[in-house]
Amino acid sequence: MFDLPCPLFTGLTMLICLSPRISLLLVTTLWILLPISYIAMEEPSNSNHPNHNPKSFKEIPYSPLNESNSSADDSRTRLSVIEMLSLLWQTEPLFIGLFISNFSKQLLVSGVMTTMAFPNDSVTPRNQYLLYVLASGTGDLIGRPYLGYLCYCGIADKFAIRKPWFLSMLNVFIVIFMVFVSWFRFGFLSHLYAASAVPLLNTLLAGIVFVNTFQFAGEDLGVVKRRFCIAFLTGALWAANLAVALIGLIVEYQLREHCEYTFEDVACFTRSPTPWDPSSSCVL
Repeated sequence: MFDLPCPLFTGLTMLICLSPRISLLLVTTLWILLPISYIAMEEPSNSNHPNHNPKSFKEIPYSPLNESNSSADDSRTRLSVIEMLSLLWQTEPLFIGLFISNFSKQLLVSGVMTTMAFPNDSVTPRNQYLLYVLASGTGDLIGRPYLGYLCYCGIADKFAIRKPWFLSMLNVFIVIFMVFVSWFRFGFLSHLYAASAVPLLNTLLAGIVFVNTFQFAGEDLGVVKRRFCIAFLTGALWAANLAVALIGLIVEYQLREHCEYTFEDVACFTRSPTPWDPSSSCVL
């Protein structure tokens, strides 16, 4: 949900052709989805009825532990400093893989694809970048919940990846490749839709890394230890976003400056300097 506002804003302004002001107001209402999601995940109200017969373990209502058991559990399962350090060391490969994958995903869209403009295409450079953002959002929509999709076919276990960090290397390769494409302007990737497939693939891989990282973090460990591992992994997400915020501007500036200096008849930037205009800013 944290990556939804940008693609949604893109779709509202480019496809539905709403003004940025109205689109931004609509996007700010996304917080309403949070309580709705929690309500939807609650058990049905009749699950506590005495005549209700649960048909599966998912329909059995949750009953909290009493106060005495809960305090005993807390004291018995509290992690020591040595245990925490040990868990950090065990989770480090997953942390690094998640950091690299999320870093590559964000850097590609915000620092490299911004310089991939095609002046001879029917779509304006501004809308070209919006297509890149939509492609990236589509990759997230497919990649992150892919195990949930496969559960309906009963084959999720066959496609789960217990060591997802190796997919992060593919993310790095894609970013490096696109840096060279932007720098040298390779001819075989000189079409808008071919270029849009790159952020889609990159974000798809990042989504697969994301879901499998949290799926197998602290596997075969106790609840408290696994909870600690998952909490530690969330730091990889904000750390990657912070790194991209610092490095992305430098990468984009260098690629754009080299393009403007080397290629005279090539559009080097996808962001339009003019205000939003329905006649030129909408695809449909």
